[in-house]
Amino acid sequence: MLQHQQKYPKPIALKRCKHVTIKNITIRNAPNYAISVLGTDYVNIDGVNIFNGYCDGIDTDSCRHVRIANCQIETWDDAIVHKASFSIGIRRQVANFKSQTLSLCPSGKRNRCLVVRIIVERISLGLV
Repeated sequence: MLQHQQKYPKPIALKRCKHVTIKNITIRNAPNYAISVLGTDYVNIDGVNIFNGYCDGIDTDSCRHVRIANCQIETWDDAIVHKASFSIGIRRQVANFKSQTLSLCPSGKRNRCLVVRIIVERISLGLV
């Protein structure tokens, strides 16, 4: 973790939740992960715009059944990170990740955007 990330707040940070929807919002100039979701199941992120994020746009860690759709993400780091770490004390299997119609742009470089449609289901990362 970067030293910068330890000091600054995350605009949206959720831990061990269920049935979460984040919809139709805009986050600008986030000093840390714009949306951090940890150990949460049934996550729906739809119509979210993230502009000029300093770190990751959307970071889902040890989450299951994640759907990210219709988002535009411009950050200086990763647009989306879906991972399984030990942040909740155990490493969980993560599965059913869906991304649809996303515009991913390096911050300040709108002419270099990547529009993607990814659907990954029944993947397993980790041991638990």
